[in-house]
Parts: sequence; structure tokens; C-alpha cells
Amino acid sequence: MLSDALSRVLLKMRLGFYRKMFIAVREQSRDLTPMEIFCLEVVEALEEPTISQFARFTGISQSNATYRVGCLIEKGYLQKVPSTRDRREYHLHLTEKFRGCGAVFEQSIRILSKRISMRMTGEETKKLTAILDDSLDKWNSLIEKDEVLKD
Repeated sequence: MLSDALSRVLLKMRLGFYRKMFIAVREQSRDLTPMEIFCLEVVEALEEPTISQFARFTGISQSNATYRVGCLIEKGYLQKVPSTRDRREYHLHLTEKFRGCGAVFEQSIRILSKRISMRMTGEETKKLTAILDDSLDKWNSLIEKDEVLKD
């Protein structure tokens, strides 16, 4: 079944990412907790959210989110950048310190993409890409309707 296959692939990719992330953290900085790694992944997935958006998405209080973000800023993994729209608002940006660890996941994606492309024709690959893009658009639409990311 397709959903089972996707679930297994994504699980293995996440596990590989977490394993390499923990190794990288242990070797490089020794200062990230598993919760902080999760928070950084959420910030990455939300694509430069505000602290309010981060708090709402994760279901934690504004003060808890501010504390967690502050710790990650102190450790050098996040920075707050003023919004170009409203200078009173700040967006969370990942630093290169985190992006160096995140490259591990990107490598897994490239390997999976290459394996899929080797088994499919160019037309099949284009169709799969279109299906994934459409699914992502619908997913984003559902998130927006829930107003999870709205201020």
C-alpha cells in the first residue's frame, strides 16, 4: 500500500537524520537537547516564522516559545531578523551553524530522488513531482485555513 511505503521511507529518513544530527551535535557543540533539535526543525519547516507563529504551531505558550528561542539564539542556532513589513515584528532565521547539521537530511533527499529517478521515466518523474507539489499546496492550504500561522 502506498501510504505504508511512504510512511516507512519517511520514518527511515527521519531516523537517519536524527542519528546524524545527534552525532554532529555531540562532535561539534554538545549543547543541543532533543527538544531544541525538534524546535529548530519546526522553525525550518515553517520558513522563518515569528515567535508567535512558532508558539501557536507547537501549542506552547508565548513565554515558553520566547524562552526556547532565546536559548537557541544564545547557542548560535537561531537569529531574530526584523520584518521588512513591520519593523516591530521579528522572524526566526536559522544560522549556518544549524544548516551545517541539516545538510544531512538534504543528502538523504538527494539519494532518494536519484533512486526514484533511476526507476522511472522522465514523464513518470514529472508526474510524481506534480502530485507531490499538489499535495504540498493542499497541505499548506489546510494549515492556513486552521489559521495556525496567522497573526
